[in-house]
Amino acid sequence: MALHVTRLGQLCSAAASDGTLLAVATREHTVLLLGRDIVGWQQVGRLEERHEDTISSLHFAPAAPGGDSNGGGAQPGQSRLVSSSHDRNAFVWTHQQDVQQQHQQQQAAGWQAELAITRLPKAGLCCAWAPGGRKFAIGSVDRLVSVSYLDAARELWAPRLVKKRHGGAVLALAWHPSGAVLATAAADGRLRLLNALIPEVDGKPGLPALGGNRFGEPLAELALPGAWGLAVSCAPSGACLAAASQGGNGAYLTVLSGIDLADAANLDAAALAAAAGAASTNSADGAAGGAAVAAPPPGRLQHLRLPGLPLTCLAFLSDELLVGGGFDCQPQLFARRADGCWQFVRSLQGTQEAAASKAPPEPASTSLSARIKIFEAQAAAASAASGSIKAARPAAQPGGSSGGRCGTEQAAAGPHDNRIISVSPLPPGGGGELRFVSASLEGCLAEWAVDPRSLL
Repeated sequence: MALHVTRLGQLCSAAASDGTLLAVATREHTVLLLGRDIVGWQQVGRLEERHEDTISSLHFAPAAPGGDSNGGGAQPGQSRLVSSSHDRNAFVWTHQQDVQQQHQQQQAAGWQAELAITRLPKAGLCCAWAPGGRKFAIGSVDRLVSVSYLDAARELWAPRLVKKRHGGAVLALAWHPSGAVLATAAADGRLRLLNALIPEVDGKPGLPALGGNRFGEPLAELALPGAWGLAVSCAPSGACLAAASQGGNGAYLTVLSGIDLADAANLDAAALAAAAGAASTNSADGAAGGAAVAAPPPGRLQHLRLPGLPLTCLAFLSDELLVGGGFDCQPQLFARRADGCWQFVRSLQGTQEAAASKAPPEPASTSLSARIKIFEAQAAAASAASGSIKAARPAAQPGGSSGGRCGTEQAAAGPHDNRIISVSPLPPGGGGELRFVSASLEGCLAEWAVDPRSLL
């Protein structure tokens, strides 16, 4: 169910790992910081304009394990945010306050911006911090990946480019929990696992699956169903990797299981070729409750044909539960069955009260002049929302209807009116619910709570 809905103009968003902060990029190339209170998400800071073009991606750095800050990891009480942009630059924003206790007093002046030279010749499309916050990666439209780490001796973020270009623009990134492997999804329809080990930061972990590969060399490469790889995410344990793709014949979710970097043969070409040969494509649309029409055969690689439109973002809420968002404008839940295979569970549509907080839709038929006025009013509202934040207060209407649309149709639509651009996990709730926040292109933030027991 949707717990809270906030509306503002945005292009991308990210949530801190402790759930105390949200960062939202606006169309004015600025970053707004939101803090959680009893009412909902409220603005607590605004980062000054540094980027000269569209901010394409944001990501908060996870805290270093045990407060270890060696190699440039985030220290206790420190927040660190990276922003990538179409202007080819990246900025690392650092704040020293305890954001959980003092987020009400956070101001833009409390954040220090450091320019990170990416060496990318064209626009950056996605960014992601490695576990521990010691380094981050940026994927670009020029088919390149840049990995930057904090060089303490030179006091700057030093970039390393993956020399071998992808076959298309790099649209999504995800780190393995070890921080040594980077997964990429590109517009050439390929899922790649790259060696992203940097000795100056990671040392020598001695992972046999890395073999003798050097930095940037591919450890594995898989062809995704369809022509475009749109999203990728890695499970908290690192044993599972999910990627979303699309093509002329539909939208797909691919799941690679059984990842073990301690096994030297786990990611070799022969093992993955066998997994790809044993994989089958199954429809996720069918029986009530979202069960797959036919159970896929046991194996490491599984392709699910989605019942709706393509997914553009993915996030694991746990090793057994995956959420995605995209052009359907509703978060999609996937769960792992007892036999290890994944299936589509259902779309999250939110409560009727959350949906009722949306602006009434335009009537089905009206005059041209009235339609022009409606369009102008919507444009003015979107422009005003881009500079301010207003929490939507749910208000049920008599008869459960609004604007000529029946209450059941409105509830089914959910809080989002446009493509979902990000889904970010939040800390679990007190009752064991798994929580996350979804953001859509029209400027809506929706907080969700899912009880895993209700999915059994």
